[in-house]
Amino acid sequence: MFISLYACWHLIKSMGTEKEQITKIRGFLTPDRLVVVKTDKNISFLVDKGYGILQDGHLYLYPTEALYLVYKEILEVYDDKSSIIPFKKLLEIFGKEDSDIWIKLNLYTNLRKRGFIVRKGIGGKISFFVDKKSKDKVKRYLVEGVVEGVRIGFRELENLFRRSVESGRELVIAVIDKEGNISYYIVNKLSSVESYGEKVSNIH
Repeated sequence: MFISLYACWHLIKSMGTEKEQITKIRGFLTPDRLVVVKTDKNISFLVDKGYGILQDGHLYLYPTEALYLVYKEILEVYDDKSSIIPFKKLLEIFGKEDSDIWIKLNLYTNLRKRGFIVRKGIGGKISFFVDKKSKDKVKRYLVEGVVEGVRIGFRELENLFRRSVESGRELVIAVIDKEGNISYYIVNKLSSVESYGEKVSNIH
């Protein structure tokens, strides 16, 4: 997958506008390329914000979550020699395992800026479970990222739609262009391979 240098600059600029005031949290890179927060008084802060998976008193962050938090200066990630891993180096490490990491981070950042809780999805290459709580209800989506120009086969779209229905979520296709701009399409029925569904300027 390809994303332009302009898109990378645009992503970094947008990430920098959302810095939250909190003492930096320490995380450690694991051999399986997750980041674990072992003991920290701010674990509850991350959990409340919808980050990571809590297991046996430790919080495990996926690469997109860790990168997002590192750039916002909320998280510091350390290697096995107790040295801080800078953002660019961490991105390089994750990029060796996942060639779509920039695209995922772009989509993740965009959804977080809209106030959503974003978690790793299942099935697709660029997939997130997305929730937003309001006073009277919770809106739940399965968001599948697609690079502009890459076609989704009807069978793949059908499988995504089935997963969204089974999980009680609306299916949203996020089309990402080469400059990093994102258009969202809500899929409310499967009648044509050519059309994802209703285009929306903002999911909310």
